[in-house]
Amino acid sequence: IVDDEDIIVNGLRQVMPWEKYGCQVVAAASDGLEAQRVMRAQRPDILFTDIRMPGLDGLALIAAIRSEFPGMQVTILSGYPDFEYAQRAIGLGVARYLVKPSKMADLEEALADMVRRLDAAGGAQGEEEAPGAPDSEAEAAVAEAENAQNFIIKNAVKYIEEHYADKLTLPDAADQVYVSQ
Repeated sequence: IVDDEDIIVNGLRQVMPWEKYGCQVVAAASDGLEAQRVMRAQRPDILFTDIRMPGLDGLALIAAIRSEFPGMQVTILSGYPDFEYAQRAIGLGVARYLVKPSKMADLEEALADMVRRLDAAGGAQGEEEAPGAPDSEAEAAVAEAENAQNFIIKNAVKYIEEHYADKLTLPDAADQVYVSQ
C-alpha cells in the first residue's frame, strides 16, 4: 500500500478482508521512492497506490517498476477524478482507478479482480508461466512494459524541453524520471 495519508494506509490494512482472498499486506510506503525500495525487497503481487505523493508520484512509480514486476496488479486510489490521470493509468495497465473516498465494495471488488487476474496469469511474481499459455497474456505484458517505457520517455523529453537551456547531464535526466542511467 502506497499513500502519503496514514489514515488511508491504516484503513486499508485494517478494513480490507485480505485473508478472504489469500492476501496479506507485506509493506506500506508513504511515497514512490520508498515504495520502490520496499517492493524490491518484498516483491509484492498487488499494489494499491495513490497518484499524488511527494517525490515520485504513483504514475511514475508504476512506470518505473513495470519492467521489474510486469505481472503486478495495480489499483490506483486517487483524490483526483482527472480523465488524463485515468487515461495514463490505463496505458500503464492498472486494474482499477478508484476515486477517494472509495466505497468498501469498490475496494474489495478491485482486490478480487486483481487476485483473479493473478490466478489467470499463472500465479504470483517470479513464477514461471505454464507451458502452452496463451500468447495474448505475453503480448499484454509486452504492451504494458512498452506503455511504461513510453511514459518514462515522455517524462524525460518533457524535462529536457523544460531545461534545455540548463547544463543537462544524463544522471540528472535519469534522476528526474526515476530510472537508472
